[in-house]
Amino acid sequence: MTQRDILPISSSVEGIRRRYGRYAKVYMAVEEWFEREARERGLELLNLKEGEQVLEVGYGTGCALVEMASSVRAQ
Repeated sequence: MTQRDILPISSSVEGIRRRYGRYAKVYMAVEEWFEREARERGLELLNLKEGEQVLEVGYGTGCALVEMASSVRAQ
């Protein structure tokens, strides 16, 4: 990919924010339905234990982050 292959953004920052706000509401519902099984399996495979540290890179809705934090938090 070269600089010429990169297309300019044709929307304003405010326009992007508005669209993201609309899409985010739908995405949360769809993500839960389509990705729940994969998320649960991934958390199972992680097998997190109390006191462990986890790097969450901000992918997706953050639903798994809540579960990961609960797994590693001291009771």
